[in-house]
Amino acid sequence: MSESESARLERLLANAPSEEDLDRAFFSTRFSRVLDTLGYATWRRWRVYGEEGLAGREAALWLRERSLTLEYAGEPLSRYDVEYLPGTEKPRAFARPVLFETSIPLPQLRLFGLDTLGEAGWLVTLRLADYAPRRPRSQALQQALFPYHVGWR
Repeated sequence: MSESESARLERLLANAPSEEDLDRAFFSTRFSRVLDTLGYATWRRWRVYGEEGLAGREAALWLRERSLTLEYAGEPLSRYDVEYLPGTEKPRAFARPVLFETSIPLPQLRLFGLDTLGEAGWLVTLRLADYAPRRPRSQALQQALFPYHVGWR
C-alpha cells in the first residue's frame, strides 16, 4: 500500500461511525412525538414520561426489540422495558422505568423529589383508553333519499 492510500484509509477510519450509532441505525426504529404540557409522549395508546421542561418540544422515541428510549437533541430522557401482548406488536406493559438526569431546566421547581412518592405514587407510564369500535353505518338514510326503483329506470 502506498503512503497516499494508507493516509486515505486512516482518514476513513477516523470518520467511521461509532458502534453505538450503527447499532441504533440498523437495529432500532425511530418515532417522533411532541411532548404534551406535562412532558409525556403518546405512543401506541400509552403515555410515557420524557421531561416536563420540554413541554411542546419534539422528542425522538427509539424502539428496540424490548426497550423504548426517549431522547431530546441526542440526550436520553428516559428508558422503559416493553412487554407486548402475545402474537401482536401492541404493548401490554412497561417495566423498569429509568429517568436520566438532564441539563434541561424545569419551568417550576418541584416541592419534593419524585422518588419520595414510591412505586405507586407517580405514574411514569399511563395506559390510554382504546378507541371506541366503529358502529355499522345505517342504510336507512340512503334508502330514504334514493329509493331502489328510481335508480333502475
